[in-house]
Amino acid sequence: MKSEYDFSKAEQGKFYHPDATFHYPIDKEPDPSPTKHYPLREMPITIATDFDEPMPELWDALAE
Repeated sequence: MKSEYDFSKAEQGKFYHPDATFHYPIDKEPDPSPTKHYPLREMPITIATDFDEPMPELWDALAE
């Protein structure tokens, strides 16, 4: 690459086409790793009973 380029004679918008459409490639081949491993998928979710209760001691600690 050159250290500097001269754009003084450049023409702005030379390759602009307002009606241009873009065609993005679509992967038609399957994922190379056929089996994915999700170790936490079968674990049960447990939520504590006091999950939605207010925590005034937390707000007091944050206010300090």
